[in-house]
This record gives sequence, C-alpha cells and structure tokens, in this order.
Amino acid sequence: MLLLRLTGPNLTANADFSALLARWSAEGVTIEEGGAYAGSRFARMSGEGGVLSQTVPLPQSCAKSSYLLHFGLQTEGESCFSGTLIAQVLWLSARGSQLGCGLRLILPMDCYGGRTWLVYTALTEQAPPGAASALIQFTKSWGETDGALGVDLVQLARKL
Repeated sequence: MLLLRLTGPNLTANADFSALLARWSAEGVTIEEGGAYAGSRFARMSGEGGVLSQTVPLPQSCAKSSYLLHFGLQTEGESCFSGTLIAQVLWLSARGSQLGCGLRLILPMDCYGGRTWLVYTALTEQAPPGAASALIQFTKSWGETDGALGVDLVQLARKL
C-alpha cells in the first residue's frame, strides 16, 4: 500500500463526465449513461480506438511538484482484446510547447467477462521549470469489435 498526501483539489474539470464532454477533446469517444465508476456517465472508447484529452493549468506556486493521476478504466466484452491504452501526462509551456513527459502508462487491455472497472493511480515525475499546464491524454489502439473501454473519474492532484 502506498499512502501519499495530496495538497490542493483535483485540477481536472468535468472529471466524472457529468457535463458530457465539456472541457475534453475527444475523437472516437462517446458518453454512456449508467454503469459509471463515479456519477452516472463515463467516456467510452470504441473497439476501433480513440483519443481523450484535457489540458489543465498548473498552479504557479507548484513548480517542480509531482502529481497523482487517478482514473477508473472499464473493459467490456466476454473474451476479447480491447486494444492498448496509453495514459499519459505531458508537461506544457505557457505557449503550449511540450516540455517533457511526466507519466506514461502502457496498458494492454483484455476483456475479463462483462464489464469490470479497474482503478489506476500513478505518480508523475516532477514538473520541469516553466511548466504552465499538463496535458492528460488517453489514447486507445484498435481492438476487437466488441473491445471497448470506459474511462471515468479522471483526477490530477498535486502531491506534497
């Protein structure tokens, strides 16, 4: 068990997709009602793949801080390969240029029979000097036709 102290609120807007895709950029993603990890809705990436992302501003007083990324991930289907999901946090300058990668999780997803929520929490590298925002991005590769993935309750919070 890993216990970490967080300071400050979740920086992600519309973390539980209660406002549909507001504040998110999405391609190959739909919003599903019911069966969510948190709240009543979640983002669904089809078996054909998709991208879901949000850029969040970082507090100016948090230079060189690490952050925790937390999210729920749902597999669908009875017996299939859902594709590979890459969850990452990229550090961006005030102009939007990429300064580095704070976190990259590569998750090959197999269906476990029915709908199963898995919970992931990971610690980023420290934000580099000049980081003004973080791009949270989920990229799903092609999988079998019924191999969709759900994403819900995406949170990014500063670690003390």
